[in-house]
Parts: sequence; structure tokens; C-alpha cells
Amino acid sequence: MTPSQECYGQDEAFVEENIEPILDFLYRKWFRVSVSGQMNVPREGRVLLVANHSGALPWDALMIYQALRHRVSPPRTVRFLVDKFVMRLPFISMLATRSGFVLACRENARQLLENEELVGVFPEGTKGTGKLWKERYKL
Repeated sequence: MTPSQECYGQDEAFVEENIEPILDFLYRKWFRVSVSGQMNVPREGRVLLVANHSGALPWDALMIYQALRHRVSPPRTVRFLVDKFVMRLPFISMLATRSGFVLACRENARQLLENEELVGVFPEGTKGTGKLWKERYKL
């Protein structure tokens, strides 16, 4: 267990037992995710993964999370920085924390990167969820 897993509450056993089966179903059967470019993700060390977020629900983040756990060798868990409203939602906040998601702030991002983690961010935050369809590929 890395220092940031202990500090931020990530629980790999909980993920494997409770979250993994659901994400695996969504990834393989529901969305039928196709992944490309995974060879560009460094195998170790600090990484800042910046993604475009367009949509009301964070399916994109969950599918990126799953892809990096299963399509990158060795597997890597992305530590997404999430908006504070997520950490205020009953039940969801517990799932997010135990899955390795972390409250978005500069201090947390810095600490995760110093601990050689793979950190994921959606720079638009919640504003990206309200984009018009024609703007979906623009940051």
C-alpha cells in the first residue's frame, strides 16, 4: 500500500470485491469500451492524465479508471481528483474514496504526484457536464 492510499482511504480489497464486478460489466458488456493509445501511459512514476469531460454522469472517468486497471501493463489505478460535491453525496463519497478518488485541490494533487501516482483530472470540472453537444470535443 502506498502512502497516498493510506492517507486518502483507498481500499483495493473493497474495489476488487464490490466495485470491480460492476465496472467490468459496464466496461465490457454495457458500453463495450474500445481503448487505443494505452501504450502511451508510463508504466511507473508520476503521471498527470488530463481528460475532456462531457456528460451529466461520470461514466467517462469510470471507464478510464477500468481501462487503466486492465489494459495497461502493469495495471495502474488512476487517482481522479473529484469536485467537492461528490464528496458530499451520501454513499457515493464512500465509494469514491475507497475506489481511490480524491478531493480536488492543489495540495492533494501535489501529494499524489510526489507519491508517484497516476493522477487524473477533468480541467473543466462540473462546467464540462453542461456543454452543448456541438462543444463535446472542446475544452
